[in-house]
Amino acid sequence: MNVSGVVVRTRPEQGAALENALNALPGVHVHARSAEGRLAVTIEDHASASAADTYVRLHALPGVYAVDLVYQYSDENETIYEELPS
Repeated sequence: MNVSGVVVRTRPEQGAALENALNALPGVHVHARSAEGRLAVTIEDHASASAADTYVRLHALPGVYAVDLVYQYSDENETIYEELPS
């Protein structure tokens, strides 16, 4: 398991479109977007792409000016959540 927290920077007017593009990527979740064009994003390993590969892929998205890694966690244990009974 690998989880990374990043800040993605874009122009303010491109923020909404970029948020949609990021959320469409497997293992990527946008948690917040500022009026200045910064997006708080987490990247997790996914069956179709590692978090590291996705991190590199973010740089190629249209409108992305910078991707700043602010947090990274990895663990050999792939199960981090237990399903609780309903």
